[in-house]
Amino acid sequence: MSTSSVDGALVAERVARLHDQIQLVASGRRVRIVAVTKGFGPEAITAARAAGLERIGENYAQEVVAKAGQLGDDPTLEWHFLGRLQRNKVRALIGIIDVWQ
Repeated sequence: MSTSSVDGALVAERVARLHDQIQLVASGRRVRIVAVTKGFGPEAITAARAAGLERIGENYAQEVVAKAGQLGDDPTLEWHFLGRLQRNKVRALIGIIDVWQ
């Protein structure tokens, strides 16, 4: 995981701008944003949550396990696993991942 810091205000600004852009093109359809925090530490998830995002996507099993362990149990957080997964890593993710993509 990266050790770079995450600017929570910048994340909130970009999420607000993204919401505005989605409203313009969504034509009333429901659109869900998945914040992919690959390569960033748990502070990126904290910033995304503060900006109103509830879905977090990852594509490395070890990052999911580490971040979920550091953040603790949050029933309002929805974890998405993106991409391929080695069979031997599935067991570590059971109980964490809500949506497999």
